[in-house]
Amino acid sequence: MLKTAIVCMMLFSVGHIPLTFPVYLIYDHAKSADYIALVTLDNPQGNDTRGSVDLIINKTLKTPASFAEVKRIQIQRYLPIPDPKRPQRYVVFGDIDRGELDVFLSLPGTEAVSQYVAGLVNLRNTNALLPYCFNYLNYSQDVIAHDAMTAFWKASDAEIRASASELDPKKLRAWLREPNKSEHQADIYGLLLGFCGTPNDALYIRTLLDQRLAAGHSFRALLIGYIQLDHDAGWKYALERMKETEPPSNRLETYQVISFMLGAPSNAMTPEIRHRVITIMLSQVDVADLIIDLLRKHKIRNYTTQVLSLYMNGSPLLVRSIVRYALQSPDKQSIDFINVLRTKQPELLAEIEEWLKQMEEAMPKK
Repeated sequence: MLKTAIVCMMLFSVGHIPLTFPVYLIYDHAKSADYIALVTLDNPQGNDTRGSVDLIINKTLKTPASFAEVKRIQIQRYLPIPDPKRPQRYVVFGDIDRGELDVFLSLPGTEAVSQYVAGLVNLRNTNALLPYCFNYLNYSQDVIAHDAMTAFWKASDAEIRASASELDPKKLRAWLREPNKSEHQADIYGLLLGFCGTPNDALYIRTLLDQRLAAGHSFRALLIGYIQLDHDAGWKYALERMKETEPPSNRLETYQVISFMLGAPSNAMTPEIRHRVITIMLSQVDVADLIIDLLRKHKIRNYTTQVLSLYMNGSPLLVRSIVRYALQSPDKQSIDFINVLRTKQPELLAEIEEWLKQMEEAMPKK
């Protein structure tokens, strides 16, 4: 029942599928659900406060043996059928509790959605998810295309890189040139083309980047793709966006690019470039806390002197990022800094230690 409470798109919330799309992955629920089927509504009984409806099973996509031969299931929820000649169809996901189906998610009941979900159910492992979803990124049915795109947005940097060899750059080039694509679609196409395309693709990505920059829109995904395709030109473009004369939004977008690149090191970010980027951000007090948190997260320890030197005149945000960094750094300089702080500012130190402890406890266990 807990799952029922937390899923964003609930079954038949007001008798129809909500128009907003979920932020979860259908794949996650396809793996966790006990039962998935394409169904048609039938025989509604009762009213809005109490009643039932039957689910006629058109096609079973996942089932335990005990439900394999079931052709009709009644659920205790009243759902009207406005046109009895055209009853609603859904792909439903549920858990089986003491022999009863507890439906926690529904999707539009088209054959295409049914086939898409069936493919997710049959994936051999999570490594196959991105290559499978890639073929649906430009699909005509929004619920499918949205889910496929969400798979890439939620994937780690390393997972995207690992899937690159199985992606089709010809499809991405064609999709990027479609006139009616959304910015979100262009973002994911440009990002992925950066990992599977050739240097010849860089020029077109640069054109899209310039258009985004001129319009004041988000450009970070395209910039990652551009850097992957043309390291020198891409980092030159990124360094221009890091200048203190740039709008704050441009600098924040570039920080997010740097976060991505540090998260999955490759030959696109040489040691020289990494040092230059880190040094620039540490020199800019309004974004120094961001890069310090990245240094801590990725265990980059050779900037301790520069980090600690910012403490005395730092803003509260910057001070906290420095203390977090020092608490998780094993070098003598950081240890000495923390020992002094434990005497001079014990309350601040205790607060940040507690925060780090809570963050560690909230992290998924490996």
